[in-house]
Amino acid sequence: MATAPKFSSVTNIVTMSAAEFAKLSAADLATLNKAQVQLLTIEQVAMLNDKTVVAIKDQLKYIDSSVFAAIPTKAISGIPVASLTTDQIAKLTLDQFAALTSTQVSGLNKNQLAGLDAEHTGALTSSALTALHVKDLSSVVFSQLTSDQIAKLTPAQINTLGST
Repeated sequence: MATAPKFSSVTNIVTMSAAEFAKLSAADLATLNKAQVQLLTIEQVAMLNDKTVVAIKDQLKYIDSSVFAAIPTKAISGIPVASLTTDQIAKLTLDQFAALTSTQVSGLNKNQLAGLDAEHTGALTSSALTALHVKDLSSVVFSQLTSDQIAKLTPAQINTLGST
């Protein structure tokens, strides 16, 4: 059985073939430094899965937002949203955003929520809506909720509106 190639420099990650990158374990990926994560390609990011995303959770913020959308939707549930930048949240595809769990949606902070556009707001599922910290929504983002979404808010969520 062939072993995965080891890397010790930025050059190694950049020059690694797709087949070599695919052989890296979650433990291998956890050793990537900021510079290496910043250089991940769309093809490499598309190979991440729920285990490898968790392994690089502290470095996710370094993935370029233009490449971030390549993370497979099935891997989204492994992402700790607190580690993501506002721009990365805004660059999630609608499928990725809809794949966020209610726990992840509950973990979105005020700044991350402020970056949502109407399409992303519209992609919030019923379970995600009940986990949403409505009081953290800007008036712009709140105005993007549909009447059906507003009807699904809980009484506790509605009671927090206007509170600081």
